[in-house]
Amino acid sequence: PLPTLLKEFLAGLFGSSRDGLLVTFAEYLKADCAIQNDGGIFDASLVGIKEAFVDLSRRAAGGICSAQLHQALAMLGFVVRPTVVAHLLRDAIGISDGSLCKLDCLTLVRKYRDAEVDAISVALAARGLEPGAALCSEELAGALQESGYVLASPEAVREAVALASATLHGCGAGQQRLDEGATQVTHGFEALFLALEALRGARCFLASDLAELRVAFQGYTAAVQHHLGSSAGYPPSLSDSAPVAAAVGSRRLAVFELHGAFRRLGFPVPVWRVQTVLDELDLDSHGLVDFHGFLRTAEAVRRYEVTQISEVVQEVRRFSTAAAP
Repeated sequence: PLPTLLKEFLAGLFGSSRDGLLVTFAEYLKADCAIQNDGGIFDASLVGIKEAFVDLSRRAAGGICSAQLHQALAMLGFVVRPTVVAHLLRDAIGISDGSLCKLDCLTLVRKYRDAEVDAISVALAARGLEPGAALCSEELAGALQESGYVLASPEAVREAVALASATLHGCGAGQQRLDEGATQVTHGFEALFLALEALRGARCFLASDLAELRVAFQGYTAAVQHHLGSSAGYPPSLSDSAPVAAAVGSRRLAVFELHGAFRRLGFPVPVWRVQTVLDELDLDSHGLVDFHGFLRTAEAVRRYEVTQISEVVQEVRRFSTAAAP
C-alpha cells in the first residue's frame, strides 16, 4: 500500500514521469521481477538495508543467522521486538533457526517495517485517532514513544512529517527537501510509513543535531590517522554524508576520542558509559568507528539519558505521593 513510492520506482525504472504513468505487460513483468528479487523493497532505503546486511555478514564471516537479525534491525534504527521477529521468521519465511540468504533478510526487513507501521497505527487508534484522521506532530510523537521510539520528540516528528509530505507531493522520496508548511500527517499507511522512515533515517535527531554531530565527529578525527569509512547500513537520509572519516587506532584511544566528542556536544557521559555502549553495539571490535557507528553510539547515549531522567521523574513522583498527607 505505497502508491506514491511505487509510482516513483516505476518512473525511475522506465525513465518516465510518475504522473499519468502507463506500463505495458512486459514492463509490468520487468518491474515485478525487480521488486521480488529485492524482497519487495523498492524505496530509497534499499541500498542502505543491503549494505547493512553485507557489513554484518562480513563481520560474522559468513551468512547471517536468525539470532543476528536483532543486531541487524538495531543497526537500521528499528526498535527490536523479539516476538515479532520470531513470528516473521516462522510464519513469513519458514525459518526458526539457521542461516539466512540475502532474499530472506530483505523479505524480513520489509515485513518488519510493515509490522512497525501497523503497530503505530494501533497505538494511534487506541488514542481515539482512527485511520483518515489528521495527526499533529505531538499526537504522532506520543504514539511513537509508546511504541518504543522514546527519542521521537515532537520537533523531530515535525521534521519527519515535513519530509513525508514533500514525498507525497512529488518532491521525491529520500530527498532532503522539507515541506515547510506541513504540520500534520494523515493517519494512513503510506504517510505513517514515510514519517517513520524519515525518523529512522535521522535516528530521531533533528537536522541541526545531525549537523552538530558531523562537526564533532570531524573534530575528533582530525587529529588522528583516517581513511574513507564504509557507509554500510546508512539510512537514506545519511547516504549523502560520504566520504565519511573513520578513526583508526587502539580500542582505548577510540573510546577516549568518542568521550571527548560527546563532552563537546554537551553529553555529561562518563568514559565507562561510552565503553559500555560500544560493547553493546559491537562497533569497536576492530578499533575504528565510522560516522554511522558514531551516530548509533550517540543515539544509545541519548536513549540512556532519557531513560535515566524518566526514572528520576518517576521516583520523585512516588516520593511526592508517599509524602502527601
